Amino acid sequence: MPTITNIHVFEQLVRVFPFLRTITSVHVHHSYTPDYQSFNGKESMAQLQNVQMRSLGTDTFAQHITIDPQGLIWTGRNWNAPPHSASGHNGNTSAGPFMITLIGNFSSGNDVLNAEQKNTCLHAIKALLTRANLPAEHVRFHSQLDNSDCPGDNINYESFITDLQTLESLPEPQAGVEEIQLEAFSLVQQLQASTPVVSQGSEGGRMSNAHHEEFVRSGSELSAEQLSALRPHVINLRQGVFSNEGLFQTTQEDVDALFQEHLFNALTKAEEDGRPLRIVFYAHGGLVSEKNGLLRAYHDLAWWKSNHVYPIYFVWETGIWTILSQLLRSAEQRALVPRDAWDLLDPILEATARALGGQHIWSAMKQNAAAASQASPFENQVGGAYYTITQLKAFLKTHKKANLEVHALGHSAGSNFHGFFLPELIKQTGVSVSSLHLLAPAMQLSHFKTQLLPLLGDGIKQLSIFTMNKDLERADHCVHVYHKSLLYLIY
Repeated sequence: MPTITNIHVFEQLVRVFPFLRTITSVHVHHSYTPDYQSFNGKESMAQLQNVQMRSLGTDTFAQHITIDPQGLIWTGRNWNAPPHSASGHNGNTSAGPFMITLIGNFSSGNDVLNAEQKNTCLHAIKALLTRANLPAEHVRFHSQLDNSDCPGDNINYESFITDLQTLESLPEPQAGVEEIQLEAFSLVQQLQASTPVVSQGSEGGRMSNAHHEEFVRSGSELSAEQLSALRPHVINLRQGVFSNEGLFQTTQEDVDALFQEHLFNALTKAEEDGRPLRIVFYAHGGLVSEKNGLLRAYHDLAWWKSNHVYPIYFVWETGIWTILSQLLRSAEQRALVPRDAWDLLDPILEATARALGGQHIWSAMKQNAAAASQASPFENQVGGAYYTITQLKAFLKTHKKANLEVHALGHSAGSNFHGFFLPELIKQTGVSVSSLHLLAPAMQLSHFKTQLLPLLGDGIKQLSIFTMNKDLERADHCVHVYHKSLLYLIY
């Protein structure tokens, strides 16, 4: 059970943790036993875990975190697993509460919540509410969920919520920022391994060993509910046209519903709030599988929404990762270089991959990106991105007075996708793209100069490019066979 001694680490952990379930509330409990007097650190935490496993039938702690009298945070359940908080209120793997337990017995005549424990608890809750974009009223005491008196009469709910609402943000740390970030990322891995996540069911429970092994082999899975949540935000393409197979299919009717129903609802809400409707078109890299593209979209969905942005993800399946992996393995076998001479292997792999058709594979990927933004890349088929542009054009025509912003984000080969998509979007709709952000763009300079550069300042108002430096590129790898980044190999 990892511990978090620094509230800054917890805040950073909440920011970067890959939530696959939507946090809808925060539940607060007390341990009752151990209380302040009997609490003895790790020994008491182990006893509490054993008691909960026996009495509740849990596979580990019932709660996601525990806060002790010194303000130390002890981690518990995987944050993507539903808690054992109160029957009928635990949610599921798609959505539900985050559960916090305070060490102590706060019933009348017993412990009084001290400043250290209260301060940590308030800042922890604030970090969670900020990530989930929830108001303080979404904090629930156990006693509000059933007939329990937990977390005790010594903690007044109204005063607690008032303290939370008036809580000042922590000052930014003056030193040790990198250490905070590293500790947070380390804790992400430990938390994800702490509890097998139940894929179905509304109240949590055990996962059989067989199902757990299957889960570990397959990685994170998307439930039917999660795929449904992605429907208003994902356009799935294969070879540039709508995908009718795999985990997630997209039809023209789905895109119609995206603009005519879901985006219309978002516009209505934005107008009620007196703010612009901000849309971002996201295109992932060429090494991303369909499943990972969907997982990335679902992981980021709550963050975009909490920042009042409506994301539209192009999950475009290039197939390049599978082909490159096979090509690299083939190149490695042909090179016949001993493992202890890998420093000599990369130049041979580069030459061998070139001879085996690496340039043609990359060209095929770019052709897929181009096809997506063409009116008719194949007989009787429309490019998926092109059809999206036609629906955006119709939306703008219907809502001429709408206060709307269009933004775009492309990662790696996603920059190539936008190199075809954005010129067509601007040409067809006449809209100006408020900002374009390219993350480690895998795009030829000649393509950038012909496709995007002429649009800067008018068609594209702002451009940000985030690139890796030479040392990071050389420290990267491709399937542990080629010992530099993909961009090095493509170059």
